[in-house]
Amino acid sequence: MTTWQAEFFDRVSRPFTATGLRRIFLLLMRFHFSDSKNYGELSDILKTLVWDESRETTAMDVELMGVFNPEILIRRPAVFVGFQNFKFNKKVVADTAGGSEDTSTSYLVKTVDTQLIIRSVAADEDMVAAMTDTVTAFMFGMREMLWCKLSPQLRAMDIEAITDPKVVEKAPERRFQCDLVTSLNFNYTINSNLESHPVKTVAVEWAQTH
Repeated sequence: MTTWQAEFFDRVSRPFTATGLRRIFLLLMRFHFSDSKNYGELSDILKTLVWDESRETTAMDVELMGVFNPEILIRRPAVFVGFQNFKFNKKVVADTAGGSEDTSTSYLVKTVDTQLIIRSVAADEDMVAAMTDTVTAFMFGMREMLWCKLSPQLRAMDIEAITDPKVVEKAPERRFQCDLVTSLNFNYTINSNLESHPVKTVAVEWAQTH
């Protein structure tokens, strides 16, 4: 088992947070682009695009959206994974559902609506469209597996849109980008630590005076 596979199985076993969920989808994209056999009918177009853990040998980059900077030249084709704002729903799923015996720690679970953005970037318009097509096919194909692995924390997942390929604004050289937009609804677990180190005893010593 590779390092990123081990991280994936560790992440899906934990309660969902913003950090954990974006790492899950980042790891899924790295899995998909790690073998050209996953591209199906698009293998002829994308066969040279294979992600590798080594930055020296990889033919493409698969990173979090925070790395995306249009003003820095993206030399290799790349896929970026990110989210829109998280919107908390008013209904609490499990208000103060757990906590420590000394009440210093408690947690609650709220449902969140957001959009997952998977952005493909390449120098060729047809290439970026094909990258988005294979990501879309992967997301559709993995839907049942994701339900099994991520439920009941993942409550809904619907692919909403594919944006038209467009030129990346402010890029130093001509590059195209295309986004796959997927809506998500999931249980967000919030931990509240009131005291990291609760006080157990208090001691008072009187100083001797002469």
